[in-house]
Amino acid sequence: MSLVRASWQMGAGRSSPCRAVCGEPPSPPTPGRPARPFPRRGEGDRMSRSRSRAPGRLRAALLAVATAMTVPAVTAGPVTADPVLTHAVAWGGGFDGELGDGGQSNRTAPVAVLGEYLHFGEVSGGSDHSLAIAADGTVWAWGDNSHHQLGRTGGGSPIPLPVTGPTGAVDVGGGWEFSTAVGADGRVWTWGKNESAELGRGGVGGPQAAPQRVPGLANVVDVEAGSRFVLALRGDGTVWGWGASPVGQLGLGYAVPWVGSPVQVPGLHAIVDIAAGNGHGLAVRADGTVFAWGYGQWGQLGDGMSGNRLSPTPVPGLGGVRSVAAGAFHSLALRPDGTVWSWGNNDGGQLGNDTFTSPIRTPVHMVASGVAEIAAGDFSSHLRLADGTVRSCGYNYDGQLGDGTTTRRGVPVPVHGLTRVRQIAAGSSHVLAVQEPVRPEPPLSFTVDVEPNHVTLPAGGSVTVAVTVAGSTAGRPVALSAGKGLPPGVTAAFDPPAIQPGQPAQLTLTAGPQTVPTDPRVVTVPVHGTAGTTTKSAALDLTISSPAG
Repeated sequence: MSLVRASWQMGAGRSSPCRAVCGEPPSPPTPGRPARPFPRRGEGDRMSRSRSRAPGRLRAALLAVATAMTVPAVTAGPVTADPVLTHAVAWGGGFDGELGDGGQSNRTAPVAVLGEYLHFGEVSGGSDHSLAIAADGTVWAWGDNSHHQLGRTGGGSPIPLPVTGPTGAVDVGGGWEFSTAVGADGRVWTWGKNESAELGRGGVGGPQAAPQRVPGLANVVDVEAGSRFVLALRGDGTVWGWGASPVGQLGLGYAVPWVGSPVQVPGLHAIVDIAAGNGHGLAVRADGTVFAWGYGQWGQLGDGMSGNRLSPTPVPGLGGVRSVAAGAFHSLALRPDGTVWSWGNNDGGQLGNDTFTSPIRTPVHMVASGVAEIAAGDFSSHLRLADGTVRSCGYNYDGQLGDGTTTRRGVPVPVHGLTRVRQIAAGSSHVLAVQEPVRPEPPLSFTVDVEPNHVTLPAGGSVTVAVTVAGSTAGRPVALSAGKGLPPGVTAAFDPPAIQPGQPAQLTLTAGPQTVPTDPRVVTVPVHGTAGTTTKSAALDLTISSPAG
């Protein structure tokens, strides 16, 4: 979803009471505006953002549904981190501590979220706060807490804090100053702001610090918190929603200020993925068809028009889609072949088609390939590639592209120094990722031998010995080298310089004519073999004699 920084954080600018109450989205920034096109909290609100899809295990189940073209029941299970000790990193806007690095400043390149011992397995970005699921299924939150979106009273926090209530969590979603989570039992928890009934507790009211279950809703496998509204995907492939819907963002066929309890979105069946943006919703059916509804002024519905759609409508000419993401005024779709399609507002280059032409009201191909996951911020797009790297495009006023600059980009550029990523999520102008640390390589089991292991080398002459490697190196070649200990004037050459176990090699030692004899003293020269990070050695005893003859 998207969380625009303007009047209705995840929905509209606060330029008028109607926008603040009804959620009419504000105009996006123009290219000529200053580096920060949106005010900080206190100068105005924000809007919404799009995060990445459901947890890996659930996503795999949903994609299996898409492959089968049917929708059997999907059972949610706890999200667990890999024993390799996954951890979270973040970059972009950090004014409210939403990066979780202990500070309150923007970062143009990834920094580690504190609490690595928690091994976060999934992350989500809200307007000015962040959420994560730890390896034990507990939910943690950090950043702004002006409306109790961290699940507690008091001030905000620049470091992760536990959220009391949800356990065994399988999904989290950060909205505009409110939060959601899905438990292992398929029930949805909500807390935080409730001005538009976004907590799904039957009506509007003040912020709620205590997480509570949404009544009457079960078997949920994915929840998407948009701008003052929420979409939930059930295991039976139906979509449900609640919260603000003045521009039809709940897809009910009519506009209404808000809906206090979950209602089913008509016409959506066999759905495998959903996304909630600033004022629009997206869904993918098992056959790859994309549906869009809600606010459409900037072409984010992909139908070539600029009007709102009160009911889900297929995006023309776009099929074979696996997942979707929704920004403030733009939309993304990922196909199984790793290509990405985008449409809507493009003032910052967030459509990634190497232009800043805006709006673009029908899907265009993003300049990217090999993409495994997509996420959308307010005015930026983020791609996790199959090789574990991340690329981003769009506005970069808070450093949310992670390329070390604040320059907008019309094509996806690499996030600085980020590899081994397994999940991404985008907040309003900050981005989070779950990363695997470098896996320590187990020691390889092999030995190095020289034959003979004691030789006499005359000054001005040479001598050759055989070098062999035995054991297992997991297919890695063993690089040969001579260690410290060669007498001055003696050189060593290996032929070949690297071998596999069982392959012969020769070591030739050559002594210059001025080499000083060591006889009868013996010099021990270590002969090393290195495969990966493992090094084994053999000892070669060497005696330098006087020149022959």
